Formats: sequence, structure tokens, C-alpha cells
Amino acid sequence: SNAGSDKCTLCAGGMEPSRDPTEIIYGDTTCNDLQSQASAIGNKTNDCFLLQLQGNGLCGCPATNVRKCTICAGQEQMKYPDNKIVLNGVTQTCRELDQSLPEHHESCPIIRTKGHFEC
Repeated sequence: SNAGSDKCTLCAGGMEPSRDPTEIIYGDTTCNDLQSQASAIGNKTNDCFLLQLQGNGLCGCPATNVRKCTICAGQEQMKYPDNKIVLNGVTQTCRELDQSLPEHHESCPIIRTKGHFEC
């Protein structure tokens, strides 16, 4: 186990993504590629957060028991879950972004603001 490592992992806590790591997720990039990009950078960096955002949305990282950043506040439901949002240069659907980050993450308010208009 690499717990206590200061390297970034694609899934928070070093858990395994559920999606086939060799499957192309966009362009010619696989989850394996994202994993090796992650291992080259530090754990607490913004780049690591961005990779984990993709890992959660695209590679099926298991949910950690942290409160998630829901796009809609309270019990509201998204009207347009398939609409796309660009966050930090990465395009994902509202559904993919919903609960892809912990609520305390600095990008959560941005996701919620965009989601309010887009989702």
C-alpha cells in the first residue's frame, strides 16, 4: 500500500477505478495514462485535484465517505444532466460532474454556479 505517499493517485486514497484502465476515455487517453500522469505529480497540488476530477467522472473512482459536491443544492434535481460544462479546460456532462468532488473543494462553488445555469 502506498498510504502516506505524497504522490497523486487517480482515485483519492489510492483506490482502484472501476472502469477498464485500457479503455480510451477521450482522444487517445486511457485511465492508465491518467494514472501515470498522476503518479508524476504531488498529492496536494491543483493538478492532482484536476486529475482526480477526471478520475471520478471518467474512470469510475469509488466514492469516498466525504460529503460530495452536488450540483443542485438541497433536493433539487438537474433538468439537463447531459449538458456539458467546461471546468479548468476539461469538458464533462453535468451528470459526470455531479458529486465528482468533495464539498469542501475550492471548485465546488464554481461547479454549483455553472450548474445552476447549465444543468
